[in-house]
Amino acid sequence: MNVSTAYKVYTALRLHFTTDSSNFDIRKGIIPKEPKNGIQEKFQKRLGTLKDRYYSKENFVNYFVSNFLNGDPWGGLFNEDGDQIYSSWRKKQESLTYSFTQEVELLQRHVPNIEELWDCSNGHPPILRAYCGKICSVETLVILNKLYKFRKKLDNELALDPVWKTVSILIQKYSPFLNVDREKFLMITNRIYNEQL
Repeated sequence: MNVSTAYKVYTALRLHFTTDSSNFDIRKGIIPKEPKNGIQEKFQKRLGTLKDRYYSKENFVNYFVSNFLNGDPWGGLFNEDGDQIYSSWRKKQESLTYSFTQEVELLQRHVPNIEELWDCSNGHPPILRAYCGKICSVETLVILNKLYKFRKKLDNELALDPVWKTVSILIQKYSPFLNVDREKFLMITNRIYNEQL
């Protein structure tokens, strides 16, 4: 991967994570234009360093994804802690099944019926309160949404809620980068929620 390609990949990821979901979605396959003269030079040194350090395109992309998810608007491009953030994210990915199982078991103790996780009859749904209270991670939200498609329901019911809007966009932005075995995670969720019936 040359610096020009690295710049396009980085720009696409930055647009994906930092713009409104209706304006840019990386899943639509939009490729940013060639960098303008001067702009490429500004990023060339740092992008060159990162592309050499994370030699595969997958690692290069995941470095930026992890840093954008951590709240860095530049995706770790200029952050000295970017490598540590990426390393922590990779460890989380390696233990995703374990973490998901632990978090769903905790959710089940508080909300015995899975459909009640996205029930808005008492204000914010339990799944949102659990996420905001750090009981479950964004990965668990994304996986549960892939399994039960609750995000659009909550988008309708909480259309004017700024907390939900932020979380909903995060789920949407992260979703294409979190590949999961749907059958395996559905089996885990069903086992946990059926054990107590």
